[in-house]
Amino acid sequence: MLRSTLFTLASLSLVAQTTPAKAPAAAMPTKPAKPTMPAMPAMPEDKIVAKVGTEVIRQSDVEIGLNGISPQQRKEVEGNPEARGRFVKSFVEFRLLVAKGRKLGLDQTDLFKKKMAFAADQIIATDLMAKDAEELKKKIEMNDTELHAYYDAHKDKFQTTADTYSARHILVKVKANADDKEGLLDGEAKAKVAKIQAELKAGKNLADLAKAYSDDPGSKDNGGLYENFDPSQMVKEFADAVRTQPLNVVGEPVKTQFGYHLVEVSAKTLKGAVKPFEAVAKEIPQMAQPDRQEKVWNEYLDGLKKDIPYEFYGEPKAASAKPEAPAAVAPKPADAKQAEPKKAEAKATKKNG
Repeated sequence: MLRSTLFTLASLSLVAQTTPAKAPAAAMPTKPAKPTMPAMPAMPEDKIVAKVGTEVIRQSDVEIGLNGISPQQRKEVEGNPEARGRFVKSFVEFRLLVAKGRKLGLDQTDLFKKKMAFAADQIIATDLMAKDAEELKKKIEMNDTELHAYYDAHKDKFQTTADTYSARHILVKVKANADDKEGLLDGEAKAKVAKIQAELKAGKNLADLAKAYSDDPGSKDNGGLYENFDPSQMVKEFADAVRTQPLNVVGEPVKTQFGYHLVEVSAKTLKGAVKPFEAVAKEIPQMAQPDRQEKVWNEYLDGLKKDIPYEFYGEPKAASAKPEAPAAVAPKPADAKQAEPKKAEAKATKKNG
């Protein structure tokens, strides 16, 4: 094929360079254009890696072997020359095992043929799943209506196990000692708290002021907000304030080991209460996934069964190794009235004898 292609291109080149015998002078260009041969793509050399028996193993064979491992394993192999060297060596040794097995005729047995047929079936089933994977993935995803339906049907899963609160706070950090680089001296901290309180009274909200003044890196950028937390996980003074303050009111400054806090409780949920949907919406897809996957899978199989005749009888029970012996039947005792004539007959026989 390559030879015929080169011959065709060479012929076209010669034709292009041939001057017509009777072409008018006006029709001839001053300098004939030199045709250029199209560049042939470079064919990568498929180097020989090893020879095992009569089989020649090339780099392309190794690539096929690499296709058979997981993407993560392949990434590790290709990113490490030593790992790749070990893989190539193992691959060639694998071909050695295959060659020996073939020499022994292991590829000619009925069991081998059954295994090959099963392997082919696995490839077909895998390819079918790959073809339908995107559609199945879309069906597993839940829309808002389905999320609400799951929430309504499983509210027992969303009950709180302890009293939980949501609250915003501003921390004004106090130095533990005068040499500390972070925080303020106690008097300076009190003055800063007073300034913040004045701005709150002037109408500013705590969330904006937390972003501007709070020394708590864990909540500052979020307007000082901590959501759905158990107060027992906080320092005692802060926890007591959260439990006792009225909702949506900034309380008096609370002193803890970290400094002074201005706290505003926005929500309270008692133990055993059902968390609102908005608080658990992000958790639902993961919680529902096992049941959801099973539902989608069963529906997928039902669709296949409509297209392919399908009957399932279950695996037959194994036959008993030994037949059970019939139960022994106790002899029936003779009836007393029937026994009397037999006794009399026996006595008569003895007397006559």
